[in-house]
Amino acid sequence: KGVVAVAEAIRAMAAALTMACVIGNPIGSDGAKLLIEVFDSHPKLQSLCGISHGSTTVDLSKSNMGPADCLILTHELQAGRATAAVKKINLSGCPLAGAKKSGGIWYEIDSDMTGFIALCGVLGKLHEINLSDCHLGPASAAEFAKAVSDADAALARVSVLSNPIGIDGADALIEVFEQNTNLRTLLGIEEGITEVNLSKKNVDPGQAKILASEMKAGRAAAALNSLRCGSNPITDKGMIPLLDAVKGIGLTELDISNTKVGPPTAAKLAEVLADGTPFSAAVNSLTLDSNGIFGKLSPHSDGSGA
Repeated sequence: KGVVAVAEAIRAMAAALTMACVIGNPIGSDGAKLLIEVFDSHPKLQSLCGISHGSTTVDLSKSNMGPADCLILTHELQAGRATAAVKKINLSGCPLAGAKKSGGIWYEIDSDMTGFIALCGVLGKLHEINLSDCHLGPASAAEFAKAVSDADAALARVSVLSNPIGIDGADALIEVFEQNTNLRTLLGIEEGITEVNLSKKNVDPGQAKILASEMKAGRAAAALNSLRCGSNPITDKGMIPLLDAVKGIGLTELDISNTKVGPPTAAKLAEVLADGTPFSAAVNSLTLDSNGIFGKLSPHSDGSGA
């Protein structure tokens, strides 16, 4: 009833109304379709997402935007009214694919992907999109990989940071990243930055694999000399490929403390620290505490760990 009332109100004000914002309400897919019909029948109405005409950047982060809202935003991007010039969209912190939260725990990951799949189909016109912390799982990551696979698309910068995409989701994105050289980053790494701090960003093994791929490719992360990714559930599955990438890079600082790693990572680290690797030649601060295997090491110090 609520969404029907909103639709009627928009119709009543159609002669003067140019913008409205309905994002973040539990309107459902039927409600979204009703509002899209209203949008289509009133050409003066520029946006139902609160987007100002002529905007190049849209920030809908933490707006509680859900699957139904994705349908509306998709339609607006296709219609090209207020969104005609949009090149950058921030949707971080929004449960785009149906995830729900109870007692601090997110569940039903990838349970309603209809709107997200539709949105993925229109992302080619954008230059940058932030999907960090949107509670996207492996299935969403696979759909998004299809969207960014077009080498002719304008999309160059993406962030899927802090999403439980897992190894399978990461592998789908890495394959596309390696084939599409227009993509500069999948984790929102700033171009030419020398220090990256991903501590406490809920980086899972899949995201660690993506980070490893980005470091090897040397695109946005080409100038990196400091990497901090402590206090994340990376585990040995993610840390071993990450250390493989680190081995060939002259990092001066690496923090992998409290990342839930064990003996396999210790063995890989011994290989990475062997004489002759670019990493062993450059590093002067290596932090590994709270993993149950090491404390803090500084390979070029006097052994005090300072």
